[in-house]
Amino acid sequence: MKIFIIGGVTTKSDSPKFNSEMELLRTSMRSLGAELVAHGHEIVVCSPFPDSADYHVLKGVAECEGAADALISIHYPEISSVDAALKELLSGAKQLNVKRFPCPGSGESSSAESFQYAWLFAQLNAMDSSAGVITVGGKPSGSLNLLFHLADAKNKSVLPLTFLGGAAQDHFDVKYWDLQDVIPDDIAKLRDPASIIEVPSILEALLSGRPTDEERSFFISYARARPNEADYVETLLRRRNHTVYRDEEHFEPSSDTQTEIIKNIKRANVFVALWCKEYACSPWCFDELEMALERKEKGLAELWIFCVDETRIVPRAARDLNYYPATSRESLEGKILFLLNKLEQDIDPVQQ
Repeated sequence: MKIFIIGGVTTKSDSPKFNSEMELLRTSMRSLGAELVAHGHEIVVCSPFPDSADYHVLKGVAECEGAADALISIHYPEISSVDAALKELLSGAKQLNVKRFPCPGSGESSSAESFQYAWLFAQLNAMDSSAGVITVGGKPSGSLNLLFHLADAKNKSVLPLTFLGGAAQDHFDVKYWDLQDVIPDDIAKLRDPASIIEVPSILEALLSGRPTDEERSFFISYARARPNEADYVETLLRRRNHTVYRDEEHFEPSSDTQTEIIKNIKRANVFVALWCKEYACSPWCFDELEMALERKEKGLAELWIFCVDETRIVPRAARDLNYYPATSRESLEGKILFLLNKLEQDIDPVQQ
């Protein structure tokens, strides 16, 4: 999957801490680049400057065994100083397969404000193209904090490495309890540069929305006007000791409904859609199904669609998927048991 790396040093070049930060950034990010390649991820970056995490991740990729096969995308503003830095970086790493995505700049971006906006535009494009984000350090006064707010709005998972402090530490402080929910055993590793080789696995767990050692868990998506099938599916799953998430009865006190729905969808590794006339008429059900389709495409979850009446499947992305006619309790139970058996055998379900 595509992973966006962003961040850098937190101090200015005249700071007594600058050299030690640079050395820690260099060693940790070069190791991270090699590990991301080893995990088969495509790397997305923006900055070709040596004080950035991006730069050293690319250097790490260039030095690793799989450099020639690594996939890399770089989104950057079309500014002469950036073009020159990128040319210099890539001239020393000709073995890399880099896709360039230049973004409109503001001429020479003479003002600090226009320069910052040009970078933010490139960073947004990079983030939109990616499944998840890894951030380290970064100046708190820069554009990173705004980018993290936008990541929240777009439901992008951000993994903050805190051993350099800065904007990544600020984001960690804000998101501590959300991270604690999903990666409780890995929180300490985010502040330890010696654990950098574990970061790809930690991010994969964060993107899945559940701890890596959690049992199969299910999110049931259904029209609120038609809860009977959802009740029945929940009973079938709970009798077999599976974790089930659905609507408000599983929400935390005083929680925001949409936030909790998203959290529970990401916690589950199987999304169960009970398609019917009422489901097709619900914008909220469509939002849930769209998120499930995205997670299926990224390999983060299974998607089971049961048609509990004769209503045709509407979303274009769902039409070519396997779906299961189940207009009676007997047929619904049969399909559920069939798919559970396939999961236990670790075989992809096929339509029956």
